Amino acid sequence: MEWYTAVSLAAAIVVMVSASYFDWRYREVPDLHWWVLGISGLVLTAASFGDIGTEVLMMLIGSALLLLLILLDLNVPAVAELIVFLIMVALFAYPAVTAFDDPNVKRMLVIPVCCLIFYLMFSFGILKGGADAKCLMTMAMMFQTCPEFLGLPLIPLPQFDIQLIFSFPIAVLFHAALFSFAWLFWTVIRKIYRKEDPVQMVTLSCYRMSIDDARRSHVWSKQDVVNGMIVNVRGVADEGAYDRLEAAGAKDVWVTPIIPFMVPITIAVIFILTIGSLLNIPFSL
Repeated sequence: MEWYTAVSLAAAIVVMVSASYFDWRYREVPDLHWWVLGISGLVLTAASFGDIGTEVLMMLIGSALLLLLILLDLNVPAVAELIVFLIMVALFAYPAVTAFDDPNVKRMLVIPVCCLIFYLMFSFGILKGGADAKCLMTMAMMFQTCPEFLGLPLIPLPQFDIQLIFSFPIAVLFHAALFSFAWLFWTVIRKIYRKEDPVQMVTLSCYRMSIDDARRSHVWSKQDVVNGMIVNVRGVADEGAYDRLEAAGAKDVWVTPIIPFMVPITIAVIFILTIGSLLNIPFSL
């Protein structure tokens, strides 16, 4: 196992375990985690190439600019920010056009493609937390494809182009979504044990608790007051919803847990590194 593989594995696991703790305890993850993951990822990715050609160097610089755009709130005029963005695009576009057949160039393209995908998912509300999006974006800078070490992962890796399509960060998101369903099972078991309500599809992911308990818990209200009436909603992050519900005479409220998504992401990272990606099974038979 090459030294950069060992260091990248250790760095990724340490960062993700720490991020999981903060997400579980506070439902917030300091950006320091993503600085460490992104910077160390780019350095170790550069080390993995050995001799860095001009095109790969351009894409590494573009990735560094991308990291700054992701994590820094640039307090500069919009024109300056646009110029930085266009430079970054050019640093990726030129190698993609002139040296697309280079496997290293293809591998580096995973970074901007994944960042764009995760940005759009966050913008459309598919990824709920900004930390989740930043985590997956910077994870692309650490691992574009799954590394092989000590005979792992157990599921054989498919051919290179398939690894790029189902890249490491995409596989992490897929597996994290699967593992997050554990919270759904916990909610159903809670409902059955407490004999609260029939287990119906419309209320499968939510349960009732007192408003006082809800204020102290990591949950979103599934109810709010609109035009003086208590109505069901998709999920309210506004703490004022509890005050409005109390003023309307409610003592209990339907809630849904705020899933610390960093935990299933961390489990997914460890699972893929050791067992392998389930997405690779059809291409590894």
